[in-house]
Amino acid sequence: KLSQKAYESGVLYMKMEEYSAAILAFKQVIKLYYDTDFIELAHMKTIACHIYKNEFEEAREYYDLKRNHIEKIKMDDLVDAWFVQKRVLDGLELE
Repeated sequence: KLSQKAYESGVLYMKMEEYSAAILAFKQVIKLYYDTDFIELAHMKTIACHIYKNEFEEAREYYDLKRNHIEKIKMDDLVDAWFVQKRVLDGLELE
């Protein structure tokens, strides 16, 4: 329950375009709730936040380190497309 609340806080910060705050929220999820279902999504959203901030190098480095988490939820094709397009896409834009 707490892991979901922390994750949703990060998502809310993203909606408010407060990407640095969102990254901090997702770091909290990763640090405190590493054994929950939210860790992979928190890694993915962290990458998205870096891309929204035009921090492509940071996004790429983070992705390279955490790719196994993204592959676990079968979202690596989507995240790979983010780097090609230099923007965050949703799954529908790939179809």
